[in-house]
Amino acid sequence: MKVKGCVNQDKAPVEIYQIIESSHDWRTVHARLSLDLKVTEEDKKYLTRKVSFKMYAVYDEFESMPQSTQIPDGVFVEFCTYTLVWATIQDFEKMTEPKRLDYNDFECDTFFEWDSPNLPKEVIENACSKMIIDEVQFSEDLIEHYGRLEEVDFGDFPKSLKPLIEASIAEYKQYNKYYGYPRAVN
Repeated sequence: MKVKGCVNQDKAPVEIYQIIESSHDWRTVHARLSLDLKVTEEDKKYLTRKVSFKMYAVYDEFESMPQSTQIPDGVFVEFCTYTLVWATIQDFEKMTEPKRLDYNDFECDTFFEWDSPNLPKEVIENACSKMIIDEVQFSEDLIEHYGRLEEVDFGDFPKSLKPLIEASIAEYKQYNKYYGYPRAVN
């Protein structure tokens, strides 16, 4: 289906993203790693559109890896279907703010560990570039777990997160070099 304002025919129009962005409850989302919206049904007679919502995210209350409180042990997937209803044909066509927005089929219990083959590559890339962790606390956790940063066994971590882990340790060492920190880094 080709829809006005669409960046990609398989994706929802930008206007739909904006509507969902302003109405979805993001309060418990610590890091949104991927969001996919698709218009699945469109009914001009009833001025409605159904939109499938699929988001990969880390929630505020995540279970962490044993080595650090800073990195979650995986990613949740949230699914639902939004139904958007507009008041007039003009609003429907312009995709302005709908008069009603409902969602159903909500499900957020799907969980993937970091190296799962079911986890899209985009999610891993976003985790390594967008997930905010406290490098100082992370490295301190590693020192507490392993004794020294040089003793960190990267085999204990998901392979997909190795770039994030290496970058965090490098940031910590850089921080220590310029600002110092109570624990010595060998």
